[in-house]
Amino acid sequence: MDIWQKMYEKAQALYQPQEVSDFVYARHVVAAVEAEDGQIFTGFCMEGTCGVFHLCASHQFSIKVMCRLFQVSRSSYYAFKSHQPSQRDQENKLLKNVSKILTEFQA
Repeated sequence: MDIWQKMYEKAQALYQPQEVSDFVYARHVVAAVEAEDGQIFTGFCMEGTCGVFHLCASHQFSIKVMCRLFQVSRSSYYAFKSHQPSQRDQENKLLKNVSKILTEFQA
C-alpha cells in the first residue's frame, strides 16, 4: 500500500461529521500529514458557524511536525509568533521600506 492510501485511510477513519451544538460542528474536514520519519499525524477541524471559535487540527499537526523537524518546542514557536516588534524594529522596517521606495523611484 502506498503512503497516499495509508494517509487517506487514517484520515477517513476520523471523518464523522457531527453537530456539537447549534453553532459548532466538527469532523467535517479531516487531514493526514506524513512526517519525515514516516509517522502519520491525523486531525479534524472544529468550527463555529459564527466564526468566533475555530480550531483546525490539520494546522496544529503541521505546527507539531514543523517544530519537531526544526527541534523547537511548540511553546517557543507560539511565543515567537505572538511577539510584538519593538519600537526600534518598527522604525527600522519603516526606514527599509522608505529606502526601497526611493531606490525604485530613482531607477
